Amino acid sequence: MKIRQVKVINENERLAIVVDNDGLPIDRINFFIMEELRGFADSTVTLRVGMIIHIETWAKDRNIFLEQEMAGTCLSQDGLFTSLIAHLHKKSQNKPNNVVPIKPEQVSTDYFNQRVELCEVYFEYLNNKYLSRSRLDSLELKNNKIFFDKLIKKLKKRIIGGKHNSNVKGLTTLQQASLFRGLKETGFFKWTERTQLRNRLIILMLYETGIRRGELLSLTIKNCHTKVEKPYISIRQNIAHSDSRQNIPQLKTEERIIPISLRLSQLIDDFKVFRSQNKEAKKQPPFLFLTSQEPYRPLSYSSFNDIFLTIKATIPKIIKLSPHVLRHTRFENLDRYMVAKNYSAELKTKIKNNLGGWSRNSKTSENYEKSATEEQVYSVIKGLHDDIDGENY
Repeated sequence: MKIRQVKVINENERLAIVVDNDGLPIDRINFFIMEELRGFADSTVTLRVGMIIHIETWAKDRNIFLEQEMAGTCLSQDGLFTSLIAHLHKKSQNKPNNVVPIKPEQVSTDYFNQRVELCEVYFEYLNNKYLSRSRLDSLELKNNKIFFDKLIKKLKKRIIGGKHNSNVKGLTTLQQASLFRGLKETGFFKWTERTQLRNRLIILMLYETGIRRGELLSLTIKNCHTKVEKPYISIRQNIAHSDSRQNIPQLKTEERIIPISLRLSQLIDDFKVFRSQNKEAKKQPPFLFLTSQEPYRPLSYSSFNDIFLTIKATIPKIIKLSPHVLRHTRFENLDRYMVAKNYSAELKTKIKNNLGGWSRNSKTSENYEKSATEEQVYSVIKGLHDDIDGENY
């Protein structure tokens, strides 16, 4: 089984489907994908489809047809459930010549938990297919419900407790200074004038607004409002313009308006002038960022990622740099500012959630403020120790 990407007709969406070794779609899996997974970000769907293949591979190796199993005893036979859990812990393996590693690598705790949770969804989907064609008063259905309920309870018990928090942090003050000094210096990264302007705008926009990669790549000229008293960009899902990119950028957060500085507004206007000077670029959909070579297509994920690879290779002080790191940098700087200005906790949460595209009462921003929080903890503890020392303890 393999994953293939197909474009949804009349939609700016590509969908991951599963095909067999001959390239033919496997309908029983693809119906699940379309009914249960569609609507998530493309990367999320692809990740979960890979998990389904991992589950189905386990079943195939044991001559189990999961749809029949979920209509019967639901993995209650000796050893099946234990075998499945062991398989969910293992990384997916390509097995050339049927060679199986003596000690397969294990997936992370979070990834294992995601697999278990997807098992619940997938098995429930298969079980519901059986229920839809069964008589409500049949003895087989009653017995099946007992087996299925036990399976779901066992799966829930396998979820490993404790929450893994990302250790990603934003750029330090020194790294930020090095980055923007390099972006201002002509020829520092050996980019052409047009590419230098575009890449500087990309980095500054990510740094100043904290938007995600997909949000930036799907940003249109029309959604950059620079000729108003208080300039802003409008983050919206693209439904108006056809997108031919293999991986179509999509929003993962809520639509919103983000104020921008006059400096960023001017940089956008400068880049628009460059963009409008080329006839081929004018023929492209009105996404703000295009590639630097003809026919100047909308900037792809791979070309976008190359910008960060070049920066890291040129500035030794910056080991880690990505849109996600710049998003952390934005919220860490924002938190430092609001703490210094004595903003209330309620107002801080409201502002952060508005900028981040999160729900009103979300605490997600706390994951993006690690460096700022550590600094504040250090400051409080140091002050406490100074007071204690002053009391001659």
